[in-house]
Formats: sequence, C-alpha cells, structure tokens
Amino acid sequence: MKKIIISLAVVAMSFGMAANAQTQGDQSLKINPRTYKVGEGVNSVEVSAVQAQEKTQTVSGTAAEALKTQVKEANNGLKTETKNTIKTEQEKAVEVKKEVKSKIEAEKEALRAKSSEAVKETKDKIEAEREAIKAKAETIKEELKAKREQEQERIKAEKEALKEGVKAEREQKKEAVKSARDESKQKAEQEKEAVKASREEFKQKAEQAREEMKASREEFKNKIEVQREELKTKREEQKVELKTKLEKIKDERKKATVEKLDKRFNEINVKMTAQWSDALLRLEDLLVKISLRADKAAANGADVSAVGPALEKAKIAIVAARTAISAQASKAYPIDIVSETELKSAVAQTREKLNQDLKAVREVMQLAHQATVDALTSLKGVPKVDEAASSAASTSAAPASESETSGN
Repeated sequence: MKKIIISLAVVAMSFGMAANAQTQGDQSLKINPRTYKVGEGVNSVEVSAVQAQEKTQTVSGTAAEALKTQVKEANNGLKTETKNTIKTEQEKAVEVKKEVKSKIEAEKEALRAKSSEAVKETKDKIEAEREAIKAKAETIKEELKAKREQEQERIKAEKEALKEGVKAEREQKKEAVKSARDESKQKAEQEKEAVKASREEFKQKAEQAREEMKASREEFKNKIEVQREELKTKREEQKVELKTKLEKIKDERKKATVEKLDKRFNEINVKMTAQWSDALLRLEDLLVKISLRADKAAANGADVSAVGPALEKAKIAIVAARTAISAQASKAYPIDIVSETELKSAVAQTREKLNQDLKAVREVMQLAHQATVDALTSLKGVPKVDEAASSAASTSAAPASESETSGN
C-alpha cells in the first residue's frame, strides 16, 4: 500500500514539474521572445515569432515562405527545448523518487530498529523474570532440602527411640516367656503326675469293672443253668402228665401233633431266652467299654457329664432285661388238655401265652438295647474322647513352646 502511495506521489510530482517547466518556457518566451529577421538589406526588420506570424499575413511571395520556414524552425527549437526541460524535470522526479524511497527505507530501518529494540527489551525482561523464577526455585529447593534434612533427623530420632522401646519390650517378653516356660513346665509336671494317678485309677476301675462284669455274667449264667436244670426236671414231669392226659384222646394223629407242639413251644422258649442271654451279655460288654471310655475322657479333662445319666439308665435297663430273661427261662408251657373237643383251644391258649411272654421280654430287651445305644451316642458327643491321657500332658505343654517361639 505504501509503495502504491509513493508511486502516485512521484507521478503527481512529475506532472507538476512538467507543467512548471512548460509554464517557465512560456514565461521565457514572454520575457525573452526570440526575434527573427524578416526581409533583406535595408528593408529587413527584427520581429518576434508572433509578430512574424502576423506579418506573414501581409507579406507575400518569397518573404512569406521564408517567414514560415523561420517560424517552423522556431517551433522546432521550442519543442526541442521543451523536451529537454521535461527530460530534466523527469530526471529530477526520478531523483525525488529515489530520495523518497531512501526516506521510506530509512523509516523502515528505524521501525525495524525500534521493533528489534522492543523485542530485545522484551527478551531481556523475560530473561530477568526467568532468572528471578530460577532464583526463587533455588530458594524453595534449599528450603525443601533443609526441611527434608530436619524430617530425616526427626525420623532417625524416632527410629532410635522405637528401637530402644522394642529392645526393652523384647527383654520384657523374654522375661515373661521364661517365667511362663517355668510355670508351664511346673504345670506340665503336675499334670503329668495327675495323669499318672488318673491312669492308675482308670486301670483299677477298668479291672474292677471287668471283675464285676465277669462275676455278674457268671452269676447270670449259673442262674440260667440252674433254671434250665429245674425246667428240665419240670418238663419231664409235664411230659408224663401230658401222656396221661392224652390217653383220653382216641385220634393218634392228634396225639402226635399235641406232643410235637408241646415240645416245640418249650424249645422256642429255651432258644429265645438263650439268644437274649447272649445279646444281653454283649450289651453288658458294650456298656462296660462305654464306661471305661468315659472314664478315660474324664481323665483327659473332657466334659462327660451327659454320659453318666445315660450309663445309669442303660445299667437299670440291662438289670431289668436280665430279670425278665431269668424269669422267662424258668417258664414252661404245657398244654392243658381237658377233652378232645377242647384240644384245639388248649393248644391255642398255650401258644398265645408263649407269644405274650416272649413279646414282653422282647420289649424289655429293646429298651435295654436302646438305652445302651443312647449311652454310646452321648459318649460320641464328647470331643477327643479316644485321646490317650498322655496327649493331655503334651497339649498342656504346648503353650510354653508357643510362648518360647514368639519370644524368639
């Protein structure tokens, strides 16, 4: 935009200079009008170009031609001079243009210098601020370094204090562990002696229980054997009596059937009482084992309070079953024959009596069996019931070992 404005200014100046030059030429013509010689000899006169032109209107012939020629030459000279003047002015305009261009370049350089100065000033300001920030960062860094060193010293002091505290606490723990170890050792010795005494007591109880069971079993067996011998004698008498009664019966087949049933009823009773006797002996053996295991668990420190009542209940049930079996073993079931017509009903009555008695004994045996099972179930509910007494001593010594481990 500046270049366009400068070019227009230069052109305007050129036109102005050209017009000025033309005006000056016209003025020079007015001020110093060129004179031309018209005519020859005495009749010749000096006239100006204008006058010569005016004169040409009056002059005729050769003089007029000569005057035209002179006027033409004068015009040509004026044109040449005007061209030279315009050329000179144009050269001046070029110089002016160059001068203006130089001024513009100078102003540009000034602006550039001013801009460079501003940029430099801004750079210097930024650099100064950067140095200030750098100095502030160094200050903060030094402050942080000082704080870090203070914190490290504080932590170091706390570590030392903690170390001393841990050391003192460790010494206290060692003393406590040593004391606990000695106490545990003493307690273990006491428990070992107690366990030893408990073992001896347990052995004595077990031996006593075995002897009592053996005596009770022998007594029961002897009683059953005596009853069987008595029953055998009684049966012989009943057989003789039965044969006497059967003499009234004419039907031999019926006689044989009655004798067979009479024998069968008594054999069933003997067989059932023998089976129940064996079963009762097994229940007694089991009950003795339950009692021994309960004593062992009690020696180990287990809670067997629920086992005792169950054992007593089972013992009572077994005694009742033993009494029932003993009573049933002494019974005989003869067929009471009145007449041949009532023979069938007599057999039925004997069979019914046998069944009722066996059913009663069976129920008593079931009660004894269930009571023994209940005692066993209560024993199984005791934790670690089968542990040996020695395990209790080793268990009691365990806390001392754990304390020793934690102390180390």
